[in-house]
Amino acid sequence: MNRFVSCLALMAILFFSPLVSAKTDLQTYFIQVTEATQALEEGDSSLAQQKLEALDSSFAKESQATSPAGQATKSAIEAAKADLTHENLVTISRALLAFDKEQNPVDESAAKTKLEKRMTPLFNQLESAIAKQDIEAVKLAYKQVNSAWTANESIVRSTSSAHYNRIETALALLRAAIELEPVDYQVIEVNSGSLKQAIQDFLTGTEASAVSTANGASLKDGLQLLDRAKDAFTKGQTNQAKQLMQSFIELWPSIEGEVSTRNYKLYTRVEQETPVIMVKGQDPIYQAKLDALIDDLKQINKGSQYSYWDVSLIVLREGLEAMLIVLALVASLKSLKAKRPLAYVYAGTGVGLLASIGLALVLTALLPTIFSGVARELIEAVTGFFAVVTLTLVGIWLHRSSSLASWQAYIDRQLAAYQRTGRLWTLFGVSFLAVFREGAETILFLVGILSKISFWEMLLGISLATLILALVWLVLKYLANRLSLPWLFKILTIGIYVLAFKILGVSIHTLIVTQYLPANPIVWGNLQAIEWLGFYPTWWTVASQALYLLGLVLIFFLLSKGEKTDG
Repeated sequence: MNRFVSCLALMAILFFSPLVSAKTDLQTYFIQVTEATQALEEGDSSLAQQKLEALDSSFAKESQATSPAGQATKSAIEAAKADLTHENLVTISRALLAFDKEQNPVDESAAKTKLEKRMTPLFNQLESAIAKQDIEAVKLAYKQVNSAWTANESIVRSTSSAHYNRIETALALLRAAIELEPVDYQVIEVNSGSLKQAIQDFLTGTEASAVSTANGASLKDGLQLLDRAKDAFTKGQTNQAKQLMQSFIELWPSIEGEVSTRNYKLYTRVEQETPVIMVKGQDPIYQAKLDALIDDLKQINKGSQYSYWDVSLIVLREGLEAMLIVLALVASLKSLKAKRPLAYVYAGTGVGLLASIGLALVLTALLPTIFSGVARELIEAVTGFFAVVTLTLVGIWLHRSSSLASWQAYIDRQLAAYQRTGRLWTLFGVSFLAVFREGAETILFLVGILSKISFWEMLLGISLATLILALVWLVLKYLANRLSLPWLFKILTIGIYVLAFKILGVSIHTLIVTQYLPANPIVWGNLQAIEWLGFYPTWWTVASQALYLLGLVLIFFLLSKGEKTDG
């Protein structure tokens, strides 16, 4: 199994290496700035300085760091190191954006021409409908404008966040104006003109009058605005509520990515419903819609995709396998009345456990400094794929060992080496490898979910599994001859396959969030993310998990066929 996993590791490295070389560096720089900013906001200036030093060290190795934009970035980093403030960190982000544009130029002229040709006739239709005061025609024209913008917005988003935010806000306010009752065509005309002017300013290169958005804003900030707006609507403070809703609409372009990659249907609802809620929020029906949006947005939780139960299952499964092997050796040696070799079995078990703990300490010390930001996410995603393969192979082993005859044959093979050679070190090696192999695999799995679970949940999961293992040890010690292994192996097999299914989904989702894979959301139906199962409504995730399930069906078929042949 280990040889097979090693081959898969090499294949994965070869597969993902172009992605790493193509995209990791710049994304890692941005993430390091974000991590420094978060540390500074949390009052941990020492950690913020450490992140800044890491950024300085990594950017110094950038091959194009001597370019004009690269020199400006280095100067910004040096300024922040000398005076670590939020403003200086923002300056680094801006310098990195300029460096990105310098190193990855796009044909802005052609893209702008395409945008202008697409939008101009649609604005003419909208203006004509407004002049005729035909509200149905206005709504239809707005939908066409909105669709055209969505199809062509990437050039604006990638080149000017200020223009993008302004256009998105103007679009939402136009939607709100159209929903006003009674219809006020003058307000619609003003907002239509604002949207047209916002796009025109981008096309001509006119500096955008910045929409007020907070640097480093998060979904949490948006939810706070919505909560305050809901409270104001409930208290009858309509004007204040509308201002808060407008603030959310202005902030939305900066935080929409947190939602669109996880629940595209909810992302669409926010864009469609918030402008209407802004003008109709005094109505209890729309207050209920605002409540529903807030509740659904609160379900978007990027930091907790695994629970302590997942950790417990990993540790329990690996610990049980090692425990069963060691206890089987002990029971067999006792049946042979071979007392002296028992010491070697226990010694091998202890050394294997210590080696596993040592490996855990090494990885814990190295991971935070070697793997940060997007690079760490990529490592964890690839590690997750290895874990899926290993879990599946273990599931196959459990399935094939889920009969007493198969299990006894496995133990007999281990004892045969001792009986043939009489070498006590053979027993030491068997018990050591049994424990260390499972310990190493446990660490491999836990590394794959390290950033997706809190420290306390991780600790709780390990503690719970340890307690269960201790109880199982006592039970097996006294009831070894009475325990039926098949049912235990079958339950573990099912749990392992479910966990592999989840890890596969989370790993694919991680590659999507870090932009190594396109999002390709599934927009039809009512598919929602099921985070406890690692299911996300994107084509990449669904296709990968569907192929995995088909593979399991094929495995079960081949195993069943092999069992019949052996019978």
